[in-house]
Amino acid sequence: MTSSSAERGLNAIARKLDPKLPGFHESFIELEAANLPRFQSGFPPQRLTMTLLGEFWVGRSEPIPSAALVQLLRAFNITESAARAALSRLAARGALILERRGRTTWYRQSPNLLMLLPQGRAMTLNFGPSRTGWDGSWSIVSWNLINPTPALTHRIRISLRELGYAPLAPGVWVSPGQAPDRLVDMLPHPDDMTFSVFTAQELPVEGAASAVSAFDLSEMELAYEEFLATFSPLLTASRASGFPPAEALVARTRAVFRWFVIATLDPDLPAELLPPKWSRTEAHRLFVALVDGVTPMAESYVRSVIAQFDADTAELVTAPAPYAIRRESFYNS
Repeated sequence: MTSSSAERGLNAIARKLDPKLPGFHESFIELEAANLPRFQSGFPPQRLTMTLLGEFWVGRSEPIPSAALVQLLRAFNITESAARAALSRLAARGALILERRGRTTWYRQSPNLLMLLPQGRAMTLNFGPSRTGWDGSWSIVSWNLINPTPALTHRIRISLRELGYAPLAPGVWVSPGQAPDRLVDMLPHPDDMTFSVFTAQELPVEGAASAVSAFDLSEMELAYEEFLATFSPLLTASRASGFPPAEALVARTRAVFRWFVIATLDPDLPAELLPPKWSRTEAHRLFVALVDGVTPMAESYVRSVIAQFDADTAELVTAPAPYAIRRESFYNS
């Protein structure tokens, strides 16, 4: 996924968060916060570290030896200096908290990260099969700023995109279905802004631009094709002869991270509005089969690496829940 498409933000993040988890609103804001490492092409060390913690150290406030984290990142061909730099930057951003025990350093998850990572996993877990049962209605937001500034205009546009809207015309944004309950709370509306929200059915008028034309799915299709090309050979290899534990961890972590990035970018349109051959279904099957299939080996490797530095800490590693299990309510809301 290119940086330009990420800036356009073809997404519907708010729908994919879990309102039952603590800090729902704060997590929504943190997903776009500037103090977290931004999405990049490839597999950046900081994001891989966060993915590892979100999968195998979920909800844990106990610290992990920095040397163990560095050793885990070495499996991804990340040098020791680059790994330590990534940990330092996460600490500087407030995601990790540095502790010193004699001559050794340890890192624990900050309260912000403890709140954010479960939301990230909820998004990854509950994103896959297309939503069904769309009633044909569209939510429409019309807005105008009396004294617009580039910064405020950008913030409003980003908020609307995160809520699942796309621009049909200047100041007119559309999203399939009813307006989300959180729309007013999450949409900036300064004193010099006027806006209206309503629901309507689209009329089949000849020559009129369809509302779905506001959503360009071409780059998302490329993202799914890239996912299939990258991870299909890994699934084949894992089923044929199995992976060494370190390679299982690498394949799993990279797949989870890439699927999370895709989940933040896909507008998650109802099935009725998607192209006939939409690659997301095949990509999701691949994601679940690969990630769940190699989880036992990956967990064993994480435990073994941490045990080299502290056996008691290694016992706290938790096995991630299977991605084959998902809450249907996310797709019926």
